[in-house]
Amino acid sequence: MPPRVRLSAKAQRDQTAIWLYVAKNNIAAADGIVDRFSDIFVLLADNPEAGRRRDDLGRRVRSYVVEGYVVCYRIGAETLDVVGIFHGARRITRRLLEE
Repeated sequence: MPPRVRLSAKAQRDQTAIWLYVAKNNIAAADGIVDRFSDIFVLLADNPEAGRRRDDLGRRVRSYVVEGYVVCYRIGAETLDVVGIFHGARRITRRLLEE
């Protein structure tokens, strides 16, 4: 059975901030990017190792690029924990995952 997807409070805030930013110009596009994130969460739950290993960000951290954003996650025993969602141009550090 695939792991359950769980978004951290930070990942939820990130997703909301992305929606708000995109919605300033196009609400349909903002809804579309959030839908795309949801699709990717399902894909990652079914294929947790699909993302790139990111040992530079911490133990068991992986990332997957979606529409110019980087979804960072950890594979747990029973869950896939999304820990952050960042713009692809941003320099992602361990500290950002902890905020």
